[in-house]
Amino acid sequence: MKLKWPLGLLILLFLIGTFIYYGWFYEERLLYKAIPNDAVMIMELQNLDSLQTALHQNIVWEDLQQIDWVNKVDKTYSVLDSIFLKDRQAVRETVLSSLHVTKHDDYEILLVVDKALLQAPLDLMIRQLETDRQAYKVYSRTVRGATVFELEHPQLGKRFSFATKGENFIASFSSHLVDESLVDYQEGTSRYWNMTKRISPHTDACFYFNFPKFPLLKSLFFNKEPNNLFHLLSEQVKWMRWEMNFHKGGIGFGGNALLNQENQLYNWVLRQEGNGAMTIPKILPSNTAFLAHCNINDYKEIHDQLDNKWAEAFGTYGVDWIGKEWAFGLTEPTSGDAFLESFVVLDVHDVERASDVVAKLTTVNGPVHAPKKYHSYQVIHGDASIIVGHLFGELAGSHYKDAYYTFIDHYLLLASTEHHLTVLIKKYLAQKTLDRFEDFTDYVTSRDSSTNILCYANIGLMQQLLIRNASTAFGEDLRLNFDSYKKISPFVCQLKKERRDVVTDGLIGYAESEEVLKTLLWSKPLGDKIMMSPQVITNYRTQEKEIIVQDQSNMLYLLSKNGNVIWQRDIKAPILGKIHQVDFHNNGQLQFLFNTESSIFLLNHEGGDEYGFPNGLARKAITGLSIARTSNRRVNYDYFIPCVGKELYGYQYTGVPLDRWRPKYKLSTVKQPILYFEHEGKGRIVVINEKGNVIFLDREGKEKARAYIGHKIVGTPQIDRRNGEPVVVLLAQNGKTYFVDRFGEKWSKKLTPRSEYMQFLSDNILGDANQEELIYIADNQIFICNERERIANTILPDGAIPHQIFAVDNITDKEVKRVGVFCENSEQIFLLDKYGNIDEDFPLPATTPFVITDLLGSGQNILIAGGKDNNVFAYKLK
Repeated sequence: MKLKWPLGLLILLFLIGTFIYYGWFYEERLLYKAIPNDAVMIMELQNLDSLQTALHQNIVWEDLQQIDWVNKVDKTYSVLDSIFLKDRQAVRETVLSSLHVTKHDDYEILLVVDKALLQAPLDLMIRQLETDRQAYKVYSRTVRGATVFELEHPQLGKRFSFATKGENFIASFSSHLVDESLVDYQEGTSRYWNMTKRISPHTDACFYFNFPKFPLLKSLFFNKEPNNLFHLLSEQVKWMRWEMNFHKGGIGFGGNALLNQENQLYNWVLRQEGNGAMTIPKILPSNTAFLAHCNINDYKEIHDQLDNKWAEAFGTYGVDWIGKEWAFGLTEPTSGDAFLESFVVLDVHDVERASDVVAKLTTVNGPVHAPKKYHSYQVIHGDASIIVGHLFGELAGSHYKDAYYTFIDHYLLLASTEHHLTVLIKKYLAQKTLDRFEDFTDYVTSRDSSTNILCYANIGLMQQLLIRNASTAFGEDLRLNFDSYKKISPFVCQLKKERRDVVTDGLIGYAESEEVLKTLLWSKPLGDKIMMSPQVITNYRTQEKEIIVQDQSNMLYLLSKNGNVIWQRDIKAPILGKIHQVDFHNNGQLQFLFNTESSIFLLNHEGGDEYGFPNGLARKAITGLSIARTSNRRVNYDYFIPCVGKELYGYQYTGVPLDRWRPKYKLSTVKQPILYFEHEGKGRIVVINEKGNVIFLDREGKEKARAYIGHKIVGTPQIDRRNGEPVVVLLAQNGKTYFVDRFGEKWSKKLTPRSEYMQFLSDNILGDANQEELIYIADNQIFICNERERIANTILPDGAIPHQIFAVDNITDKEVKRVGVFCENSEQIFLLDKYGNIDEDFPLPATTPFVITDLLGSGQNILIAGGKDNNVFAYKLK
């Protein structure tokens, strides 16, 4: 008898709990019965008004509404709210919306609400809509015994479908989704029942992510097969639930997750409590775009519970050296290939033991390469596929079979390429590390110390990765709205175990200002692939920088400093050489002077023709025109064009041929641009013919000096100032560099090996005012020399072959120039310093050489080049 009261109390509490659960919460859960089985994501709202208020009054909304999927959700809600729902001032309603892939390149939203929230019974509302003066048209059909209505109105854009089933009202801009909902309607318990929980009354929105369906999103977002990002996510997690709140600093969220049982490692990781430490960021680069970090107490305890192939292979070599942290990440992936710029870091108890394990793995699985030295660190080739595959999955592991590693303090640092590992070391030595980057530290260092797993992403650093891999529609959305995407950053999510649940919480930040670390300023798609190196010109009215380029369809574009097209014009043929900006009328207004194979053009700043141009050429031009400035006349432009038939034409600024240049013969075929210099009041025109003869002419065309080289000239000859004297510098096919003074005296120097493909450049790289340096391409290497010796030579990483070299300005140090390199085979660009070291921001993907300028007038180095997506991009160098 003593047990009756406690037992009765338990039964009473159970009945009360059951009544509350089913009487209060069961009604909302009935809505899930109408969600089709292929839902990728579900959003539950307790109050439509509160969400719209929270969003539309939030500063985040200005940027959120630029994003396609946000607009799609907002439009669907607005139709539901304005046409169907009753005045809800005193009504607490639940609204469900689910996201479904409807085509390989499209998706739609399905809405589900209790039909009691409708303004009136549905048949009455249909009659009202049909008689409404606003020109609504209503069509109907039957699916599984239910009537599906389709509403048509010019302002809707396309038909809005809706129906009722049980107690639910179902609606979507996709008739297919409404039909699918009726076909899949759960007469019993919804398949989503187990994940749904009653949400807090203060939550703006609750999201459920159905990860097994994430691979359906692949074709919407990516253009390459196979793409495993969504498959990776679906392998790790089954469900995740987030309650979200919108506030000034971004979007806060918290909830729970259900991991796949097959994911043994991380299920056991989450059974341990985090040790509180997060030290790895102190050796990682500040431009880390993504980081997944694990924090444990005892790895050996976890490993003893695992029985998969990776754990078995890993355990063969012992696990006693692994410490309490490990991480996988991406630095800013400018190449478009995430794994090329990825890294893996492990905290290790014993550096010697860890080094021995990686060395044994390499010995077993591949050839051993001799280690290299980079500063004070060993750069060692090794096979780390078992280590990375065990910790981060088979896909990641496959990219680390041919990896490189080093040890920094007590951390094992792995990268998939040698070049990327040296970049990581350089960042560390320069103290440009993640633990010093405010966008990371503000959101991450205050994390819960018991957290086991933390994920961090900076969308602003992922533009090239996203655009290079994006589908057509998503790529266009990124190009148009990436300024909005990158502000909604960073993303931080942490996971830990509490009782039986995996608890998640985090923040999607919002960067209202432009202080977030970012490098890609803009990218402008044009009509075709860019065929010439972008040129920076000056707007004579505003003094602002602008960019002029031509694409392979022969369309010439003028772009603003922000990447907007000012005008475009079809030139009908490729431009030869460079575009010259000239003050044709001597009135401060600048025009564009250039030539094609058959014509000479003079365009004004608006892209129109000036002064009767274009002028036709009597013979086909071989190369671009060269300008000789003549300071003894009011208009100071004469120009010269080598043409076929061994003819060299000279023109006055008006386009009228110069007296002794109609044309000039007996110079042999000239394929090099004409050079011009003035010294001691005398102007000299320098002609270099294909026989290698260097001929000095005055403005009237009379020969003043000649030097016989006797070998074909390669690369582009240049005029140097050496100790105040003009000197012609050129590279001959025999591998010698020749120097010719203004009197025709010559001397030579062998500074590089002779090669099948050679190129040459002369410019002030070291900042020495008396002599310019000599830069060469030979044997697929880049050599930097002075007149006496080699200063440096560089071999580009990953098989990139240098095709063109050019001097580039250094805005922050105007006395020194740097060396730009374009690799046609790999479509990459590199930037070298005076010692031949590759700048840490490089390589970048590009299809043209580049230029560096102070584009914004802010004293920053801005790089401009043609991209792989028929685009021109501007990139801020750090």
